Amino acid sequence: MGPDTVRTHIPLLPDIDREALSFSERWHTREHVEHLEAPLTDAADALFYELHSLHSYGDKGPRQGVSSHICSIALRRRRTDLAHLEQMIGLVPWCMYAAAPWYRMAQTGGLVETPAQFIRWLGDTAAASALQLLAGEEHQLRFMLEHRHDNGRVPPEICLLATAAAHCHLDILAPLQDQVRSLLENLLPDPMLTQPMADLLLRLDPQALRALGPDVAPETDERLGLAAGTTARVLADLAAHRAFSGNRQLRQAAWRASGRAPTVDAPDFRSWSGPTVPTMRVVSANLVHAGVLTAPEGQSDAEYVTGIQRLLAPDYDSRAARRLTDEPADQ
Repeated sequence: MGPDTVRTHIPLLPDIDREALSFSERWHTREHVEHLEAPLTDAADALFYELHSLHSYGDKGPRQGVSSHICSIALRRRRTDLAHLEQMIGLVPWCMYAAAPWYRMAQTGGLVETPAQFIRWLGDTAAASALQLLAGEEHQLRFMLEHRHDNGRVPPEICLLATAAAHCHLDILAPLQDQVRSLLENLLPDPMLTQPMADLLLRLDPQALRALGPDVAPETDERLGLAAGTTARVLADLAAHRAFSGNRQLRQAAWRASGRAPTVDAPDFRSWSGPTVPTMRVVSANLVHAGVLTAPEGQSDAEYVTGIQRLLAPDYDSRAARRLTDEPADQ
């Protein structure tokens, strides 16, 4: 299995430059390309199957977003360089999941307004070179960079900002502090905060541990005539016992009684599901790669980053991709 699958399922357009045509003429030429959208979508689904599988409840929205951008890039104008087209198609998920949070963070901070400014802001980097390959796609590049994979609860660009601010000792602009505080509070119970992120949360809101529930330990010690701290130690011991490993309320009560926020090496979001998961895992991998975070326990930094990178790279050896070779392409 290899790039031949893409060559078979992503054919070039007929010799028509649709970009130069009027709207009515482009609509008339749909008959030349409409039948190619289904095999293109099948190829995109197969090549990025693991990425799509992270979305919960069979949500088709993110999958359709990737496929839509791939179809637009492949079909909206005549292509003469298929190798270049394949390269651009491979960049679509990276642009939507990895580059987009940085673009939106730069926009939020007032650093850039357009994709062209973003590319210049990135300077002489591999990311800027990759985005430059898509710069000729004009509106498509902007749509991909502005595509949101969040559910409103955890905006990836705010998580990126909060993590960078916590670990690099950056000041957060006053208008963004409430958003950062709210996001960190959302991550607190899971737990998905590193120690610097927890410290930042408590600086923004010294009472943030209330999100874990009431601190019942002091009152229980007093009511039962126990030495101060006894209930807190019992809660911690019970929460660590495998018999109660799935008891979220007990775990949070123990954390609250300890007076400390629970922390992790890196917010991996492995236990999460939903539209924000792939982007948030890419954000963590970016920061591990940059040396800002350390990989979750049991993995080296390189292993962790490589595993996340595979989500965004076309996988020609997946079971879904191999099935493509068993099906005739729609020519």
